[in-house]
Amino acid sequence: MAESNTTYKLMLRPRSGFHLQNGGAHHESTDAFVRSDTLSAAITHLCFQQYPNSELNFEALPFKFSSLMPSIALPSGDNIPLYPRPADQWDVPKQFLSFHKDIKSIKWVSEKVINRLKEGHNFISLLLPKEQLKPVFGNQVYVTIEEYNANKGFFEDVFSQSLFSTTSRQRVTLDRENSASMPFTFSVAYFHRAVKLWCYLDVEKSFETKAKALLNLLSDEGLGGDRTVGLGQFSVETMEKQLVDTTAKAAKKWLNLGVFNPSEDSISTIDWEQAYFEWSTRRGWTLNGSLRRRESRALNEGAVFPSENHPKGNVVLALSLEDGNGLVKERIGHAVYRDLRGYFIPLQS
Repeated sequence: MAESNTTYKLMLRPRSGFHLQNGGAHHESTDAFVRSDTLSAAITHLCFQQYPNSELNFEALPFKFSSLMPSIALPSGDNIPLYPRPADQWDVPKQFLSFHKDIKSIKWVSEKVINRLKEGHNFISLLLPKEQLKPVFGNQVYVTIEEYNANKGFFEDVFSQSLFSTTSRQRVTLDRENSASMPFTFSVAYFHRAVKLWCYLDVEKSFETKAKALLNLLSDEGLGGDRTVGLGQFSVETMEKQLVDTTAKAAKKWLNLGVFNPSEDSISTIDWEQAYFEWSTRRGWTLNGSLRRRESRALNEGAVFPSENHPKGNVVLALSLEDGNGLVKERIGHAVYRDLRGYFIPLQS
């Protein structure tokens, strides 16, 4: 990314369910939210389709997304953006072990909770005895007591409900040559009526106009699988410029908001003994399931890395032009890459 980039905060409203496969070929499941590498791949492919003479350098893409995270749309019209619960919150100080079970079920925290962690409250467990946080949406989310009291009626109505729900059903595929059948599981994620999706977007000045056009096109085309039946559609409600310090040189800890595969430089600069993270394997198909992308190991959203430098990740090759006996070159027209740069904000200075 160039130094002259602009950071935007995008607010999207889902218009359908999303099929975001993250399991195997026959016993798949679905992600409950759109990961940064999926969003980046969709924009990259549309760019090649709409601007065939535009040459994208995969080693220096002119944009970078965080993952699409949930946001609570309040009856007042305001929104409460949610962040993944920082992974270091598992390390509960001994005097607050009684709160470990309460924290364990929390998957998301509000932006104001993140700000309080930045202000020096290093652990959520330090805020709980002071009754500064409240669990909402079936104990999946922590909001501040001020956010809760200002919207108490709403949160009481949805207390036992979930941000996401998934449905799974059996499907059968038939082999074209011998008509042999193979059953598989098909999963779709649906969002609560009060859930929007939001993300950060860093984009170079020269690519801003294209980025906005591609996002509008993507909103109608859809994200994920089975888009031909209407899955994965959304509306872009707002795209506001943000002052987000993603390169703070004095930061001691960084919170990851995207899918991350560390570069060689970051491997040597991150204090791995003090880092908190979970791994996942990113996999998937292209060309309607006929070509499998190479698997890539990555660190998930919510990872916390102590590092004096901004962590940097990789964009890795998933399919070359020669893969699939030439199908990639013939039908896609460009190599397929997986964007695993992550997206980092300072958590502690």
